[in-house]
Amino acid sequence: MYARRLIVLAIAQGAAAESKYAYATLISGSLDYLPGVETLLCSITRAQKKAEKMHNAWAVAVGEPDFVAMVAGDLDVQAIRKRIEGMPYGGAVVVKPVADVAGPTFEGSERFRHTYAKLHVFNLTAYERVVFVDADAVVLRDVGALFLLDRAKWCAAAPDHGNRIRDDPVAKFNTGVLSVAPSAERFATLLARLKRFELTTGHAAAGSDQGFLQQYFRENEGFLSLPHAYNVLKRREKKLGKSFRIQDVFVLHLVGGKPWEPGDPGAGEYPLSHGAWHAIRRECGLPDDGY
Repeated sequence: MYARRLIVLAIAQGAAAESKYAYATLISGSLDYLPGVETLLCSITRAQKKAEKMHNAWAVAVGEPDFVAMVAGDLDVQAIRKRIEGMPYGGAVVVKPVADVAGPTFEGSERFRHTYAKLHVFNLTAYERVVFVDADAVVLRDVGALFLLDRAKWCAAAPDHGNRIRDDPVAKFNTGVLSVAPSAERFATLLARLKRFELTTGHAAAGSDQGFLQQYFRENEGFLSLPHAYNVLKRREKKLGKSFRIQDVFVLHLVGGKPWEPGDPGAGEYPLSHGAWHAIRRECGLPDDGY
């Protein structure tokens, strides 16, 4: 239902990559998110197979996108390649080093410093469309529709609905899932605008790629607001209780404590969300603890 409302087929421009479409994620700062990347990759494969069995039109149209893991910072790229490049996946798995991108953060929220490297997704010009998913998220239902959006809408994201519903989804969106039409020119424009980005009061994430892109698209055209189901923060499970319908979720975003942390401290508070993450790993034959 959500996908049918979204689709406007893009004009194919060709690509030198394995596919004209790609999923992307970011590993930055440390290797702590590697278990998340593995599980994300497994979840995409799982969702695609289910969609193909159901003869999903969007899955058929998109085929098997590449998977690009962007790596920022002084990290062991070879260790990352060894960990994920051999995993079962229909498309090509690419580990791509990228430069860190400098941007302002709030004092005490320096963990967001490396998130500005996510802007490199706008420069993956080998692809016509890229769907970026944070490494602490999993795809529960096929999101092939996000590759087929109108190219005039060169950035699309879902509202940042966590503990409360945002009144203005365009001004307050979450960058954990992005559908992007890459362009070297737009990437250069974003980097130039970032140099003039100043922090204002607000949530810590305002001092991150998310706060920057929110501000940019308040002033510029090209943004499309996606249905909430394409980026559901796990906090909705706690907020809604028994009314939380995980079966309606396309992408589940495990913000906060991670299910791969020792002892999984969030499992009791978010049994459906964390349970879904562990179930995907078991189905893919990966260690349940993430390591």
